Amino acid sequence: VLMNLPGTPEAVGFMEQLRDEVAERVRTGQRVVPDERHRFLWLGPSIMYDMALFNFFEELGAVVVKCELDYLYSGLYSGALDPANPLESMARKQIAHPYNGISENRVEMTRKLVKEFTADGVIFYCSWFCRLLGGNQRAIKEAISADYGVPLLIIDGDCVDPRSYTPVQVRDKIEDFVDMLG
Repeated sequence: VLMNLPGTPEAVGFMEQLRDEVAERVRTGQRVVPDERHRFLWLGPSIMYDMALFNFFEELGAVVVKCELDYLYSGLYSGALDPANPLESMARKQIAHPYNGISENRVEMTRKLVKEFTADGVIFYCSWFCRLLGGNQRAIKEAISADYGVPLLIIDGDCVDPRSYTPVQVRDKIEDFVDMLG
């Protein structure tokens, strides 16, 4: 929604509804997974043809507490878009984006997200179509391990083309990662 429909009435309505639902869940103490064992941060794009993968985490007693791209497209880095000045707003959004510029920008953002969302593991989906997303895997892995003792699992593939995707292999990797965490 934030990437493809920013500023549209549909996006605003959806995000307001989501905000209210999450606020109510927080108010009543309702968790995504009642016996939550692990909290994960997801880096990179979602696997568009296997969104049920997020349910698999729940089966393992884990929850993906934040997806990096949702955070990036929220406007937190660039500020609100100005409808009266759309080109300047879009330029500001691109310049402020942590993927643009030095790798340390993304490393710092990841550190912040791990801390803010108390993630005890990071899943890094490295999509083949965008090497920019995966070029800083090692720097991120070393930073979050050194700073927080948080491990990182790298999964690679094509987020929009399922022909090379093997769901069983991906789920096995995730299950091994969760088992490693205890």
